[in-house]
Amino acid sequence: MSKLIQPVILKKSDRNDESSKDKGPNSSNHLKVLSKVTNDSLDHVKMKMSVQPNSSHQVTKMKSSARLMLPNFNFEKKVLCYLDNSNNDFLVVGVIGVKSAGKSTLMNIIADQNYVNFKEDDTSISFNKINEVFPTNLKSYGGPFLDMFVTDDRIIILDTSPLLNNQEKEMFASESEDIKMVSTVLQSCHITFVVHNDYPNLAVNRILKIALNTIQKDNKHSPIIEHVMNRIKPGKIISPLDQRIFKRCPIKIPDFLHADVRHHHDVNQIVLGFRERVMMMKRVTINAETPDEPFTEKSWIQKLSRQTAQFEDNYFIGRYVTIRDRFHQSLEVSTENPYPSADK
Repeated sequence: MSKLIQPVILKKSDRNDESSKDKGPNSSNHLKVLSKVTNDSLDHVKMKMSVQPNSSHQVTKMKSSARLMLPNFNFEKKVLCYLDNSNNDFLVVGVIGVKSAGKSTLMNIIADQNYVNFKEDDTSISFNKINEVFPTNLKSYGGPFLDMFVTDDRIIILDTSPLLNNQEKEMFASESEDIKMVSTVLQSCHITFVVHNDYPNLAVNRILKIALNTIQKDNKHSPIIEHVMNRIKPGKIISPLDQRIFKRCPIKIPDFLHADVRHHHDVNQIVLGFRERVMMMKRVTINAETPDEPFTEKSWIQKLSRQTAQFEDNYFIGRYVTIRDRFHQSLEVSTENPYPSADK
């Protein structure tokens, strides 16, 4: 049901003759100004995409992210001014993950090429906090939400509230909201990035697996899922464990191999390649109900709103609620009579 883009594997042996001519990470040529490199490459990307917005339709340009979905799974109508009702050549990218996993950094890289002004040493790479479209230090409370940002290249980026983060609600209620939110992202995005810390988060993968089951069989859109391992170190891979857990799941998690910071290609080129890879994705129609009519940005948001309204009739979510209620009943019985009598 899902497809996964095979990530570029970075190895020490991949350094070709050209890269071997570099003076090293401490040279001035190693850290180029990414905005200059990116602008030249983005011009080439834009020529291939041929994005031509309709000049007759006035669309408000976004300067920062805006709230798209409220905690009650209702959509904010104010964001409609940022969507073009005449453009059917757009790309939707979603990012999910736990708190402090690096979701905002990844989205800022996609949204703004000037954001990747970073500092590098022998052990780590730190991004300077400039031109932040998605704040990296924002504290989130309450129920699930979705934030949206639309780039000039008509890339719609969806930021989700952190998974497994609502401590005010009991476990099943919080998890059911996470499942609905992830299901919403999977059904509305061309590609979804699942950001982990330095190890695969099994609880997030479990929510992802359940959310995939909530997608109806008549939905012809097959979401593309790519896992991003953040802060991972060489040799710290537990893919065999993932393979056992997802043995009967359509998700395929490949073996990830990340080179050490001191032995990778130019970071500017890596980030630039990632941005181009996202921007050059095929912009297919996301399960249009009327194939004869153009599927525009506003058609997309209208369809997304209808999908969230159908959660109450979803079979898998209904089964999850039933199991949750039975679990609560068993807890109440055990609490009322923790020491059952031995009398027959």
